[in-house]
Amino acid sequence: MRQASRVRLPRGGPAPAISTAEQLRQRFAQIWGEMGRHWGVVPAVTATHGYILIAGRPVSVQDVRAALGLSHAAVVQAVKQLQEWDLIVPGPEAPRTGRRGPRARTWVARGDPWTWFPKVIRERKRREGDPVVAALETLLAESSGTDDEVRQVHLWLSEFLEFVRRFQRLVTLVAETEPGAFARTVELLSALPDETIRRLVCLISALEPAEAAALAAALAAVEPGHARRIARAVRSALRLTKTFRLPTPPESRPEHSPLLG
Repeated sequence: MRQASRVRLPRGGPAPAISTAEQLRQRFAQIWGEMGRHWGVVPAVTATHGYILIAGRPVSVQDVRAALGLSHAAVVQAVKQLQEWDLIVPGPEAPRTGRRGPRARTWVARGDPWTWFPKVIRERKRREGDPVVAALETLLAESSGTDDEVRQVHLWLSEFLEFVRRFQRLVTLVAETEPGAFARTVELLSALPDETIRRLVCLISALEPAEAAALAAALAAVEPGHARRIARAVRSALRLTKTFRLPTPPESRPEHSPLLG
């Protein structure tokens, strides 16, 4: 991809002054394009998306070409792919610059990052994750046999496939969560110290899977309007626990040893 700061100029014309804001937009598009390269996406696609994101106005194909120095075909293909990913939507028609020809089409980014980033996750899962799961399922079906080594391979594939399926489910849940709710959840996690989050994970992992599932199901069944009252009750109960030091449950006490009397 050509350097984002290079602009194609009319032959023989003076170099137009580029504002500081426009230079920053072009730099961001260049950074976004390089990110796409690392993700295995054509840099022209992500650079075009980056420029439309930061432009702050409807952008035409010609605008992108002038800002990023890309060919007409590259920008058209990038716009087409961004539409398929549902990352951009049509904007108003651009003003006509000449007497002939139709007005140029413009494009704007789809919502804020909490809206469009889950779309990226969902599309990458469909294009990359789902085919891997299908291939692993086929390989697992072909790995049956009576040979000990084949059985070991079959067991490893089965466990690895289960891991991939669980990870895929996590990705799907993130991608399908309502954007506003997802943003508030991330905001909550950002407000908590890392040690608090690690402690919560340890507390959940200390429960038996059935207990953890029952607790999660009970919490999920709570009406949103009652959540604050329940939170206040839990905080009160925790304060009482710290104040009166409730006795340790019998099942968690160490067994009596005759050597200790």
